[in-house]
Amino acid sequence: MFIACAKPTRALPRAVRSLWTLVVRHGLVLWLALLVVLATTFVLQQRGQVAQIADILRNADGRWVAAAVTIEFGLIVLTGLTYQALLRRLGHRLGCPALAVIHLRRVLVGTVTPVGGPASLYVLVRSLARNGVQTEDTLLCAGLRSVTGYAAFLLLLLPAIVFSHPTRPIVIGALALFVAFVVVIGALVWLLRAPAGPHHWPHRLPRRLTDPIERIRRHGLTAVDLRRPFILALAIRLGGAAMLYACLRAVGEPPDVSVALIAYVVGLLFLLIAPVFGGIGVVEVATAVALERLGVPAAPALAAALLCRLTELWLPLGLGLIAQLLDARRVQPVGVPVKAHAGPRPPSLSTSYGDIASSPGPIPQMARKPS
Repeated sequence: MFIACAKPTRALPRAVRSLWTLVVRHGLVLWLALLVVLATTFVLQQRGQVAQIADILRNADGRWVAAAVTIEFGLIVLTGLTYQALLRRLGHRLGCPALAVIHLRRVLVGTVTPVGGPASLYVLVRSLARNGVQTEDTLLCAGLRSVTGYAAFLLLLLPAIVFSHPTRPIVIGALALFVAFVVVIGALVWLLRAPAGPHHWPHRLPRRLTDPIERIRRHGLTAVDLRRPFILALAIRLGGAAMLYACLRAVGEPPDVSVALIAYVVGLLFLLIAPVFGGIGVVEVATAVALERLGVPAAPALAAALLCRLTELWLPLGLGLIAQLLDARRVQPVGVPVKAHAGPRPPSLSTSYGDIASSPGPIPQMARKPS
């Protein structure tokens, strides 16, 4: 009997590995298929509401739609300026347009992969390496951008939680993110204040923890250096709320500004909790439910959420696809065979949202033309 019971135990890891391999290889197809099934079920069960939403979107105010698109282009520029400010402090001078294009390529890769953080970070590492930025500096830049982004989000999350009367899962998720952020920042400050030198206890920690700390010390970074990136990150969050407000006005709902801000923050919270395929499906539903709880009728709420996500996600996704295709043509001209070069594995990552990397190291070189 004991032998028979042991067989499923040994088979379980293999089944889990097979399932994980299936998800990694076909995750996008599976997720899109699930979305199609859910959308079809919703359409069949709510035909009247779907027709109403379609009518609302068809008659949306073009001026406010144009305003939302303009805001999104502004947010892309602000993101490029954030990278520029951080890289300049690390000693690298790159133009904002080039960094904005790299950001769009990150959006593309991060959306079409199951857990997009590691893959999108790898795109950032390889792209900046072409411009002479060392891998360690790229990872440090991504980590600092993640910290400032989380800080700006939490600054908006606290008043949103207080004034929106959220459900218990939202409160638990918000508290978990807040505690995690405080713990990470506290540990970082503690390590930075620890004595330097090979004989002190911090040097007993793994190198993937101590190397970023030493890099921060060598650059002489302080909290003051993060002031401008934090202001830019806060402007990006506020711009996202302004875009949702413009979408609400486009569908004929003139809400209070606080309604758009709270609903946007709730949607962003769900994106951080479930960062799978750019939060497709999850963020739209969360934003629409938040708007409905704040007094916006159901059909206009869902129409505004869909319009906002179309501008916020699918527009950068399309631009990122164009940038990726142009980059592929530049790196690998049509008709010229390219010999693949083996290289080290990309850096491993260690955060939930995939921006802060844990083990800086070399990256594979781009494939070169044969001589």
